[in-house]
Amino acid sequence: MTARLSSAAHAPLAALRTRDPGDASMAMLDAWATAGDVLTFYQERLCNEGYLRSATEQRSVRELAALVGWRPRPGVAATAYLAYTVDPNTPEVLIPAGSRANSIPGPGETMQAFESSDDLPARSAWNQLRPRMARAQTAASVIADGLYLAGTATKLAPNDPLVLDLGAGTVQAVRVKTVTEDPVAQLTRVELADWQGGSFGAAAQRHALAAARAAMDAAAGTATAQRVSLLLDQLERLAGTVPAAELARQAGANALPALVRELAAARDRGYARLIPALEAAHAILAPIAAFSPGPGPGGPRPVAGPAGRTPAWTAFRAGGREENPVDALVAGLLRPASVPPANAQKLERSYTATFAGAGEVYPQLLSGLYANLAPTLFPALTAERISSSTTLSVQALRQRCPLFGHNAPVPGSFKGGVYVPPTSDWALALDEHANVAYLDGAQALLQAGQYVVMQHASDTDPGSFTAELTVIKTVRTGSRLAYGLSAPATTLVLSDAWWKPRGRDFPDGPDTMGTLRASTAYAGQEALELAQEPITDDVGGRELELDGLYDGLTAGRWVIVTGVRTDLAAAGIQGAELLMLAAVVHTGQSGDGGILAGEERHTFLTFARPLAYTYQRDTVSVFGNVVHATHGETRQEVLGAGNAALPLQQFTLKQAPLTYLAAPTPAGVASTLVVRVNGVQWPEAPSLGYLSGPRRGFFTTTAPTGTTTITFGNPPHGQRLPTGTDNVRAWYRSGIGTPGNVRPGQISQLATRPLGVTAVTNPLRTSGGADPEPSELTRSNAPRSVTALDRLVSVGDYADFAATFAGIGKASSALLYAGGSALLQVTIAGLGDVPIDAGSDLFRNLRSALILYGDPQLRVNLVAREALALVLSANVKVAADHDWTLVEPALRSALLRTHGFDAMALGRDVPTSAVIAAMAAVPGVDYVDLDILRTLQASELTAGVADLAAGPTPNSPRQAGDDPGTQPPRRIRVAPDRVEGGTALPAQLAWFQAAVPDSLILNEVRP
Repeated sequence: MTARLSSAAHAPLAALRTRDPGDASMAMLDAWATAGDVLTFYQERLCNEGYLRSATEQRSVRELAALVGWRPRPGVAATAYLAYTVDPNTPEVLIPAGSRANSIPGPGETMQAFESSDDLPARSAWNQLRPRMARAQTAASVIADGLYLAGTATKLAPNDPLVLDLGAGTVQAVRVKTVTEDPVAQLTRVELADWQGGSFGAAAQRHALAAARAAMDAAAGTATAQRVSLLLDQLERLAGTVPAAELARQAGANALPALVRELAAARDRGYARLIPALEAAHAILAPIAAFSPGPGPGGPRPVAGPAGRTPAWTAFRAGGREENPVDALVAGLLRPASVPPANAQKLERSYTATFAGAGEVYPQLLSGLYANLAPTLFPALTAERISSSTTLSVQALRQRCPLFGHNAPVPGSFKGGVYVPPTSDWALALDEHANVAYLDGAQALLQAGQYVVMQHASDTDPGSFTAELTVIKTVRTGSRLAYGLSAPATTLVLSDAWWKPRGRDFPDGPDTMGTLRASTAYAGQEALELAQEPITDDVGGRELELDGLYDGLTAGRWVIVTGVRTDLAAAGIQGAELLMLAAVVHTGQSGDGGILAGEERHTFLTFARPLAYTYQRDTVSVFGNVVHATHGETRQEVLGAGNAALPLQQFTLKQAPLTYLAAPTPAGVASTLVVRVNGVQWPEAPSLGYLSGPRRGFFTTTAPTGTTTITFGNPPHGQRLPTGTDNVRAWYRSGIGTPGNVRPGQISQLATRPLGVTAVTNPLRTSGGADPEPSELTRSNAPRSVTALDRLVSVGDYADFAATFAGIGKASSALLYAGGSALLQVTIAGLGDVPIDAGSDLFRNLRSALILYGDPQLRVNLVAREALALVLSANVKVAADHDWTLVEPALRSALLRTHGFDAMALGRDVPTSAVIAAMAAVPGVDYVDLDILRTLQASELTAGVADLAAGPTPNSPRQAGDDPGTQPPRRIRVAPDRVEGGTALPAQLAWFQAAVPDSLILNEVRP
C-alpha cells in the first residue's frame, strides 16, 4: 500500500482537485490525519515506557526493575532509645517487649509510635542515677585542696588559729587563710596557711617528715631502718630547697614506692618490730605524695578537653595569630558520640572481669543460692563501712590570752624624793617554769586535755615568732602576785616546755620579761564538724562512680549519660551519649595504701566504650531504665476468609505503610508482617516466582500510595488458601520513614503503661529512618542490583551493595592504604541526606552486611559523606517577552533539580559548563554571566560564624576566585575517598542547599 501511494503510476486520487476546506473529502482526510498524529504521539509514549531510562510512570519503572528481580526498597524504621521512669513506691517492674510510646507532634507533624524491642527490668532507683559528688576528707585532700566544714556558721575569719589532726600522730597548728561559704551546699571551704602565714602544704610536708623519722626511731639499729632513714634524709634536704609540688613528685616517685617495698618485705619475713614502724611511716608520708597545688574543688575550674586538649582561645598558630575559636567549637560539636556494641550479645565478656573483686555477680549468686538474703543483703552492704573511720579532726582555738604581767609597768625608783626612770625590765618571777604558763585573767572555759598554742618571739630572729603546740595537763585559777601586780590568773601546766625562762631553771635562758610581754596563748578549743569534700572533677572516660550502692545493674545493659559538656569552649552546651555497661563493681575509692579511710561502698560503672565527651559533674544524670525501640505501631487484623476456589487470592492491609526494620540482609530490611492461616504461620517469599511446588507462602506488593497487598499462591506456584471463616489473620506494624526521626525529648507519651511506670522520654534523637525508594533511585538501583548479585568481590561491588541497601541514597567505595594496612572504605549518604548516626540500626546492619557478604579478611571502614555547600552568584539577561519575577523561581528550581542532593554523586566534580547549561535551558533566559561558583567547606563556614560572633566587619573575598571580576574555574573539585596525613577521609558531596536560598544569588541584567 505504501508503494502504491508513492508510485506515480497509480493515481487513484488524481481526479480529486478541490482544495476547499469545506469539501467532505478534505474534512475526512483532515480527520484521519489528526487520528494518525494522536496515535503516533501515544505510540511514542508507550515505547518510552518500555525502557528504564525513559519511563515516566512509577508502575513502568517498577515493572521494568522487576524483570531483573529488583524490588524498590520499602524504607527503614527509625531507631530510638527510650528511658522509662518508675514510681518510687513500686518494686521492680518488667516492661515487656512491644511496649509503645508516642511522640508529641510539632507544627506540621503527626504523632509517631515507637515500640520497645526487648523486655526491660526497671526500678525506680535506676530512673536517674547520679555520680558521686562528695567523699570523706583525708590528710592528702586537706593538704592539697583545703578543709571543708559543715554549715556556714563556723564564725571563722582569716588568720584565726586552728589545730589540725591529720592522723598517724600528725597534729599541726595552722591559720585560716581564706573562708568561702557555700549556702546552697551548706558547707564552708577553709584554705589553710602555716602559723607564719606561708604555704600550708610545705609546712605539712616538713611536719610529716619529722613525724615519720620519729616513727622509725622505734626500729632504730636495723638495716631496714637505716635505708628508710636515708630516704627521709633526702626528702628533708629537698624540703628546704624545692617547691612543695616537686617534693611531692619526688616522694611519690622514689621514697613512697621504696617504703612500700620495705613494708611488704617486712610482712613477708614477719619482722614484728619493723612492721608497726614502717606502717606508721607509710601512713605519714602518703599525704606528702598526694600534694597538688592549685585551685581546689571550691576554686575556679579551668576548661580543658579530653586528653588535655588546649581550649581554643589559648591555642596559637605558628605566626603568633590567635586560633579561630569557632573552629574548635564546631569541631567539638561535630565530634561523634561514643558508639557502644550493637547489643548485649555483641559485648565482649571475660571471666576475669565478670568475677573481679566486689563484682555484681557475687551478690547475685548469693541471693540466688540463699533466697532469704535477697531483701537484706544490699541494705546491709550499704550500711557497712569498708574501711576504718577517718581520724581527721579540726579544732578552732577561740580564745586569745596574753600572759600575766604583759601589761606590768616597768619598775622605777625614787632617789631623794626624785623619780628615777627605769633602766631595766622586771626579772622573771621565780615560779616561771618552762612548761608552765600564767594567763592573764580567769579563763574558766579551759580544761585539761585541750590543745593550746604558745606563741612567743623567736630565739634567733627578734622580728619573728615561733609557736609551740602542746596539751594542757592541769588548769588552776586564782590570784597571783608578781611584777608589781596582784590580779586573777589562770595557771596552765603543759605537757611540753614552751620557752626557756631565765632564772632558777635556766640561769642563762634566752627568754626574759620581754619574751613574756610578747607571748600569747591561743586556747579554748572548739571542735568543728567536718563535711565531705566535694568532688568536682569532670565526668569522662570508661568508669563512673555513682553516689550510692545500686544492686541489679548488670553488664550488657543500656544507659544514657547526659549533662553539660566541658570539652567545648562554649558554656552550657548539653550533651548525651548512649553507653553499654561492661562491668559493675561495688567498692570504695582506693589510695596508695588500699581503700581510703571512712569509705562506704559505692557502685562503679564500667562502660564498654569510653565517653566521647566530658561533662560537668553536678549536671550529669545517668538514665538506667533504657531500652532499644523502633518506629512503628503493632496492628492485628482479620484479613478475611480463605477460599480454595480462588487462585492468587489477595488481601490488602488496612493500615499503611508497613514497617520494615533494618537488618543485615542484602535488601537491608526485614518485614514485620506475620500471616497465619488457621493458626499456622505462612512464610513470605520475595515474589510469585519463589513460590515453587505445593509449599505454603505468600508475597507482598506495595502500591505507590503505600498500601500493601498480600497475594497467596496457585499451584504450581505455592498453595491456595484453605477455605474457612475469617481464618486469615495478620500481625504487623505500621509506620516508617523520616517522620520517625524525632527530636530529643519528643517521645513522652506512654501508650502502653505497665503498672508502676509513670513517664517515658528519648534523651537522644532518633535516627536511621528513611523513606521508600523513589522512582529515580529505582531507575539507577535496578541495574546496580545485577552487578554485585548479593556477593562482594570487587571494590565497586561494595559501593553497589551499599547503594541498594534500604535507606541509603548514595555510596562510593575505594581501596585505601592507611595505618600501615589496606582497608576498603565505603562512604554513604542517606536518602534525602537524612542523618545516619553510627549507633543507629541502619548503620550497624549495613556494616554487618558488608562484612558478612564480603571478604572476611578485608578491613571495612564505613563512614558518612563529607558535605560541601555549593554557592553561586550569576547575572541573568531575560528575554524581552519574559518577566524576571517568573524566570527567577524557575532558575532556582532548575539548579536544585540538576545540582541538588538527589542529582549529585559522591566524589564527582561539578563542571561549570553543566551549571550554565542548566540555567540557559530555562525558558526566558537570554544569556548567563556566571561570576562565582565554588564550594564552602566546614572550616570556611566556621570562619564565617567567627566573623558573626566578632561583630560586623567589612566584606572581603575569602578566596581569589570569589572576586566577581575573575572567571570561575572550569570545574569545582570534589574529592573522592582518600588518605591525607595517614588518615582515611570520606568522599565529598557538593550540592546546592534548598533550605538556604542565599546560597543562590541571582541578579537580573538590566538595560
